[in-house]
Amino acid sequence: MRILLSLIIPTLLLFMPSIFQIAYTVMRLKNKTRISLFAIFLLTLVLGFILSIAATYISSYGISYGIDPNELYCVNGVQIFLFLGIGIAVFVTPLIGLTGALIQYLKSKSRNTSPLI
Repeated sequence: MRILLSLIIPTLLLFMPSIFQIAYTVMRLKNKTRISLFAIFLLTLVLGFILSIAATYISSYGISYGIDPNELYCVNGVQIFLFLGIGIAVFVTPLIGLTGALIQYLKSKSRNTSPLI
């Protein structure tokens, strides 16, 4: 139970916003949703920050699970989830958003061009 709470669930939480953004960007490019790419980007950015904080708290709880409350223990290592989550939100989220916007731009440009013959 400790490994599940301290490593697996927080790691999954860190990558959930990126998976959400990829899925909704693909749905937007196929015109299956009306949410704009910018709204998807902003929602993913906010989710990235919130879920990185949640992953830090869950990991902290997982490390301290089953330990006597009066006993001192160090949970400094869980801060990596906060920094990694913010790093993913700051660097990967805009990259996915720009890629989706570029694909949408290229699709709209190819529809508007007429053949020369």
